[in-house]
Amino acid sequence: MTNILRVYQGRTSLVNGLNVILNEDLLRVLGVLGGLGATLFLPGYLCTHALFARGKRLEVLEQVSFSFCLSATLVPIAMYFLNRVFAVRIALPSALGSGFGVSFVGLATWGIRRRRSSEIGG
Repeated sequence: MTNILRVYQGRTSLVNGLNVILNEDLLRVLGVLGGLGATLFLPGYLCTHALFARGKRLEVLEQVSFSFCLSATLVPIAMYFLNRVFAVRIALPSALGSGFGVSFVGLATWGIRRRRSSEIGG
C-alpha cells in the first residue's frame, strides 16, 4: 500500500512540475507575442487609421500590410532619433517605449482627425 502511495505522490509531483514549466513557458511566449505586437503591429495600425481617417476605407489585407510597413519604419526611426538626440540606449525597453510613443501619436492624430471630420461633416 505504501509503494502505491509513493508512486501516486511521485506522479502528482511530476504533473505539478510539468504544469509549472508549461505555465512559465506559456507566459514567456505570451510576453514575446505581446512585445512583437506592440512594436511590429500596433504603432502602424494606429498610424494607418490616422492617415486614412477620412475618405477611402482600406481592405483588411491592405490595412494589415500598411500596419506592418509603417511600424517597421516608424519605430526604428523613433529609436534612432531618441538615440542621437537624447542618448537613449537602444534596448528592449527603449524599443517598447518607442513603439508605445508612436502608437500614442498615431492614436492622438486619429482622434483629432475624427473629431474635426465629424465637426465639419455633422
